[in-house]
Amino acid sequence: MRFQRGVIWAMLLAAPLAAKEYSHQKYFEHYEGTKTCLSCHEKEAKSFFHSQHYQWRGQTPNLVNAHGQRLGKINTINDFCTNPRASWIGVVKNSRGEAISKGCSKCHAGLGLMPSEQETPEQLANIDCLICHAQGYQRDLYPDGQGGWVWKPILWKNQEGLDAVAKRIGMPTRNTCLRCHAGSGGGPNFKRGDLEYALADTTRDFDVHMGTDGANLQCIDCHKGEDHRVRGRGSDLSGTDFPAKPLSCDDGTCHDSRPHPAEVLNLHAQRVACPTCHIPTFAKADATDMVRDWSKPAYNQEADKWSATIEFAKDVKPVYAWFNGTTWAQLPGEPVKLQPDGTVGMML
Repeated sequence: MRFQRGVIWAMLLAAPLAAKEYSHQKYFEHYEGTKTCLSCHEKEAKSFFHSQHYQWRGQTPNLVNAHGQRLGKINTINDFCTNPRASWIGVVKNSRGEAISKGCSKCHAGLGLMPSEQETPEQLANIDCLICHAQGYQRDLYPDGQGGWVWKPILWKNQEGLDAVAKRIGMPTRNTCLRCHAGSGGGPNFKRGDLEYALADTTRDFDVHMGTDGANLQCIDCHKGEDHRVRGRGSDLSGTDFPAKPLSCDDGTCHDSRPHPAEVLNLHAQRVACPTCHIPTFAKADATDMVRDWSKPAYNQEADKWSATIEFAKDVKPVYAWFNGTTWAQLPGEPVKLQPDGTVGMML
């Protein structure tokens, strides 16, 4: 019996391991950058090029001072990084020689070129399909050999490893969305307050929609659109891909306009937004940025850099107010609006 087990074990060791079959295993042998994707998906690339995720601008029907302009992060001002054009790409180091910033393009679905509104072969080749569609994909900033910078897969010198990642193609997951959106604004949960890395794998007690023991939804289950257009609009991202189809809890996709068994609650839901009752607090895992004051520079000893004075808070109870669905944004070239307390309003 002992001999037989040894023979079986030896046979198992000698047998070749079955190669894992990935979704794009049969479509190409080696990944050679975006041109590999374009050989089959040029139509999809052109569609994505015109989307807000690539352009960082979109239609702005709810911005009262837009005057028909296509606006977004790329051509407005915010109090997190002011405007991405000022620090699009490159390595900023502190006095210890440590990289403390690599530019706003870190979270752009491109390889380093700033998006232009004109579609060109160069711009299509700049699209980084893997940042959204490949699980396990990671990239970093490298010199491009011409005095500039380019985002490249960290496995760019390991063709076998890169091929394995590039063939593992699928729809965007919570992880792929959160790796940009949860860290925007300079740190974990800084910008939004309700988009935390914890959402990647959590329980329904933390989030009933994304909890793995709850609805276990992916971001695209609610934000899905068509032709690489994403539904939804953030207060800091004034543009939208789907102005005719605003994101709503009660549009019938999951919940209708009468979601409660008690009629008195349905009566409330006609005027009171769903998050008012269903999100009693935010920033439950990581503290979020509540106030960022650039008029008071502060030195961060751990990072060895100067930045704005930031006030953080955790388990924050929202401030409730009536909202008519429109906003005013501080745009480049327009006079600033001073508030009664002397502060400058970035978005009102």
